Amino acid sequence: MRKQILFIIFLIITVFCVWELTTEARQDPRKVLEVVQTFGDRLKNVSLLAPREVLAEGIKENYKGLVTQQLIDAWLTDPAKAPGRLVSSPWPDHIEIISLEPVAANSYKVAGKIIEVTSGDAVNIGFATKRPVTMIVEKINNRWLISRCDLGVYETTIPQSLSVAGTTGLVFDYPVSLGAEFIDLRSWPPELTIVDQPFFCAVTPGIFSLPERVIEKIINSKFYCVKSTSEGAAGSVYTTYVYSTAIGDQTISLTFTLRYPQCNNYIEPEKTLCLKERSSFDLDSVIAAIMASVRRP
Repeated sequence: MRKQILFIIFLIITVFCVWELTTEARQDPRKVLEVVQTFGDRLKNVSLLAPREVLAEGIKENYKGLVTQQLIDAWLTDPAKAPGRLVSSPWPDHIEIISLEPVAANSYKVAGKIIEVTSGDAVNIGFATKRPVTMIVEKINNRWLISRCDLGVYETTIPQSLSVAGTTGLVFDYPVSLGAEFIDLRSWPPELTIVDQPFFCAVTPGIFSLPERVIEKIINSKFYCVKSTSEGAAGSVYTTYVYSTAIGDQTISLTFTLRYPQCNNYIEPEKTLCLKERSSFDLDSVIAAIMASVRRP
């Protein structure tokens, strides 16, 4: 009889422990998401262009309790790799979570996008740009903490509410901003032209020093002819682009001008941020999205 009672007690304890572990396991994804969401809410509080001492204090104050000490130390050593607010506008508003999957015991991989907004976007429930981010969240000493955070390249978005009509009788959508801090719009929106000629690209020789270059490239499975003409002035380079592609038996072109400041003229951390932005800026995707929006009103 005593053995039966002990067995029943053991069975009850076992069932209770299994139930507790199962319940906790079910709650783990929710806790992981809460950490990521709180982290995303605090990104705007960390100014990446602040003096190093202020930046370090902002990282420790806002990310402590959400990020491992090792990752915080890495960001303090190399602030250029830290996530946060780069400019006054747009600013990181939150993280849009795309996927969450376990990668090991007490470890999850979270993929998402940092959503950056301007004051107008905040009012209209829109966004200025998105930046992919991948994180590893681990359970350490019974706390869920971000142990790895990899930032991707900014995505340029095309606001569908903005369009311009030209003499061609066509309209197209275009972004008001390129989401870039060190690249200025000089002649924008692009000028659209269309000619009754088949698409053809007269490529120039591959000589880097030519002031005008013409190259052919494939963007989103479509052939483009890209002509760029550059000239320097007061520490900057002004480049006029002409992107052309086929539309039926005709050729359609977009012409615009951008200003690129010389990154080496900046002091740190602006110099590093400028070079990083320049290397990751995807102008081709912007123009391909504009071309895809061309239509009759």
